[in-house]
Amino acid sequence: MTLNELRQFMLDQTKDMKFDLAASTQVDYRRIIEAVDDDFVAYLRSAPNSTFYKRKAAILWRLRFSLAESITSIDEASAHGETNLGWRLDQARVYAELIKSVAAETRKKSRSQKGKSKKIGLKALSKKGDFRERLVTAAGKAGVVGILLLSIAGVRPAEIAKGVALKAFGEHGLEIHINGVKHTQTTGHERRAQRHDARRWSLSAKLLTFVKKAGGNLLFSRSPDLLRDDIKRAAARAKLPLTISPYTLRHCFSGDLKKAGWSPVEIAKAMGHASTRTGGRYARKQSAGSGTSSMTAVWASGEVREFDKPTAEEFARMGRSKSEDLAIEGPQ
Repeated sequence: MTLNELRQFMLDQTKDMKFDLAASTQVDYRRIIEAVDDDFVAYLRSAPNSTFYKRKAAILWRLRFSLAESITSIDEASAHGETNLGWRLDQARVYAELIKSVAAETRKKSRSQKGKSKKIGLKALSKKGDFRERLVTAAGKAGVVGILLLSIAGVRPAEIAKGVALKAFGEHGLEIHINGVKHTQTTGHERRAQRHDARRWSLSAKLLTFVKKAGGNLLFSRSPDLLRDDIKRAAARAKLPLTISPYTLRHCFSGDLKKAGWSPVEIAKAMGHASTRTGGRYARKQSAGSGTSSMTAVWASGEVREFDKPTAEEFARMGRSKSEDLAIEGPQ
């Protein structure tokens, strides 16, 4: 590969790169990278199914930074008048080939794994109307409030287990107060709240009815296992895929907010994310359900970091400093 080809390859490889890794992800990546011997592909192939894709992500993350580092080194050497760049180019080519080899490694999905992706198939699910409305219609008395709450507010199952406070105000207003479960110094929000107008969606109107029957205030709690069982039973009755899970509804909620035009910061607050980047991992507006959302306001106890993606040139310059955190001896 020529230098220009290497540059283009680097741009292609880094266009979706994640930069500000969460602390827990950094720990996982460092552990994986420290365990790699000389043969990246062999190490990846030796991984059990449960850790294969985590290993692959960590190795590619490190190799892509190494490639950017090599190209930056070539640019700096050239700027200082160095003419013997052959060995630097060879090193960059090695990294490029390693990236290709690691990226090509895949694992065949078992029959039980097919269709279980949290955001795959949302568009297909809503071809015959909003599947969430069908779920609610088919839900039993014990499970209907949980399914309504998951659909309307995109709450995490573990947050429902802690207890979600629902409050009616006025004739059509509904407030949902959530205690976060992924709150640290750098992630999530300790508390957040959403305000909904029940006139905007029939499901919100149904949930408001339950709250009013409870006297205008309802503290709802249900375990994640029971929530999953509620959804499975409702899906079976409604002849929907049994792969639907609580997080399917959370993904759909995110996609609907994007489709409704909410800003990335507001979506992060509604979802309980501390960074706008996290929302990119959830459903896109094109794969959302009906696009229905009754949310009219949102509040979170913490600030939201807005993620601005670096340009290719900025990324190349970042390579050397960033890679020091997850240092690994390069190919000889």
